[in-house]
Amino acid sequence: MNDSASLSLRAVLVRADDLRYRQVLGEGLAVRQSTAEVVGFNEVASRVVELIDGQTSINDLVKQLLKEYEVEPSQLESDVLSFLAHLLDLGVVNRIPHEPVR
Repeated sequence: MNDSASLSLRAVLVRADDLRYRQVLGEGLAVRQSTAEVVGFNEVASRVVELIDGQTSINDLVKQLLKEYEVEPSQLESDVLSFLAHLLDLGVVNRIPHEPVR
């Protein structure tokens, strides 16, 4: 299980290896092959999942969303962190370990 309690804006996430994700009629549909679970996402949540690429920090993801949606930055940060913590708990995404700073 992932440790979502310490999720920060610096974290980088990647979709789970067994996740198959598609957009259907403007909404996202994710299927976890290992568990046969299906998860549906609304338009905004779908955009968040699309931006998860294993390279982009949550902070940069939030910056991109601020360009696309009219929302208060602090509210967006809070909502995105909460949503991503939920995805971590579900096993839909995984955290990329940070390289130690030398």
